Amino acid sequence: MNKNNTADLLLTSLITLASKQGLDNISLSTLASSLNISKSTIFSHYKNKEELVNKMYLKGQSLTQNMGMDFSFKGNAKDVLTRAVDYWHEVYSSISEFYIIVEMQKYIDKRAASISSSLETMIRAQTQIVIEILNDSGRLNIEDIDLAIECFATTITKYIQREFINKEDDSIWWQEERFIKRFYSLYKSKK
Repeated sequence: MNKNNTADLLLTSLITLASKQGLDNISLSTLASSLNISKSTIFSHYKNKEELVNKMYLKGQSLTQNMGMDFSFKGNAKDVLTRAVDYWHEVYSSISEFYIIVEMQKYIDKRAASISSSLETMIRAQTQIVIEILNDSGRLNIEDIDLAIECFATTITKYIQREFINKEDDSIWWQEERFIKRFYSLYKSKK
């Protein structure tokens, strides 16, 4: 196997195992065993677990930094808000195992805390763009736009976090949909 492929496989396997068992519960022996390789193979790529974990955070951070807004602004405000939220769910789903690690580690690891904060900031910034476009185009009628942005971004971020923490709770989707409908009803244009 190619050296770069093995290094990538080690990172991917660490993320998968740590998302299920917790990062602190994964030893290099556990990682090696899961891949049917020796610990010496790991050491030929990484000096120690800390270097591997650091590389994992760097890889995850690079994945989170290239998230644009890939959804349509056509239609009424409720449809646009729904598409935006669906897009954010897709973004988080694409990094779901890494995101679970970040959420588990954010109170004890500054790297995880920084990435968690970056993801929340991304949703807030994109919410600001979406709501300002909808307000400026007359599809929403918001007097206190800063409050509306903060309310929407914070609430949606919490729903996304809850989705990953409580995978079995089907009511999250219903609650989120209900929130979007209420937000739209509160701020829809009177035209």
